[in-house]
Amino acid sequence: WDLLAAPDLNPLRRLWSEFDTTVGRKLRWSHGDISGTAEGVVESGALRIRAEDGRLLTASVGEVGFVY
Repeated sequence: WDLLAAPDLNPLRRLWSEFDTTVGRKLRWSHGDISGTAEGVVESGALRIRAEDGRLLTASVGEVGFVY
């Protein structure tokens, strides 16, 4: 809670990145039926996706399913 309530959220972001299990995983995003790879979480909490066509997208709505 201390990290979440702190005025500087950078320590929380670093810790979050250490535990983020989405990075590098293949996925399908329902918004536009997009396939790609997870590249982590942006400052707002949305998922960053590298689409198969190379575009860098931010998923803040819709469903994301991981492809095994």
